[in-house]
Amino acid sequence: MLLRVGYVYATISSPLTSRKRAYRDIGTMPNISILIILALFLTSLSNPAPSLAVLAPTEGENTLRPHSASSEQTTSRAGTPQWIVGVRPWAELAYFISTILLLLVAVYGAKQIGFLQAQISMLREQIILLKHDVNTRNLRAAKEQALAYCDRFSRYVLLRRKFVRKAEHAKLTLFSGATNADFTDEALDANAERIVDEKLKLDECIATLNELELIAMAFISGVADEGEGFNTIGHGFCATVATHYDIIAIQGRRRSSFKNIRALYKIWSSRSQLAEIEKERHRLEVRAKATPNHKISPLGLEGSLAAH
Repeated sequence: MLLRVGYVYATISSPLTSRKRAYRDIGTMPNISILIILALFLTSLSNPAPSLAVLAPTEGENTLRPHSASSEQTTSRAGTPQWIVGVRPWAELAYFISTILLLLVAVYGAKQIGFLQAQISMLREQIILLKHDVNTRNLRAAKEQALAYCDRFSRYVLLRRKFVRKAEHAKLTLFSGATNADFTDEALDANAERIVDEKLKLDECIATLNELELIAMAFISGVADEGEGFNTIGHGFCATVATHYDIIAIQGRRRSSFKNIRALYKIWSSRSQLAEIEKERHRLEVRAKATPNHKISPLGLEGSLAAH
């Protein structure tokens, strides 16, 4: 019972948001309980309850006088120690008060639980809004980077022109054969490696491919919005890579170079093919609707049979 009083004391004296202080107060309650018991015991000794007097008549006297024994000063008629009799009313009072206080604490705790639930709901809404805001900011930043790298690709075209002029001056033609998304060099002719080695001796060739690799890396890594990049420079990128197919294929086999160019080309070339197929399908549908399809019913058939 005294521990319950201690729990009430620790809970009320501590704010709801300071649990450590409440637990610390509860941990000190055994010492407080011992002090309370000692105080009640000393109080009962200093103010002992009046003992029951045994009235016994004596010879020759018509009056009654108290008759007491030494054993009756320490025990009552039922054999209960006198100090327990003195402490019991205080203990019962403390138990009654602790029950009321616990009820008040329960009501207060229920209100706090409702308040905490409302706070948790607000926090969840704030987290959702924060995630939405972060996603919006990231998407905006990715689109801005896409525009920046698309602008960089436009400047790359000027750099590539220098390489084309140097290659033409050295009588080195750009690749114009069949390509595939895996960049295999099986379809290349026997002179392909010699031509590639001659192209790699030109500084403009290395600068051109390194710049193209950097642009591809921005879209592959997700720093720039790949969808926006495809809509803006997708077809130009694929066409440019196709002219350097021999260099990328052979260097990819030799040193695994230009990984980002190969990865982005595989994605964008497949998407370009799908877009072309979709355009062709739409064109065929339009032609099919515009093409007349007349039917002649057999003689003697009318109504539903003619429709069939």
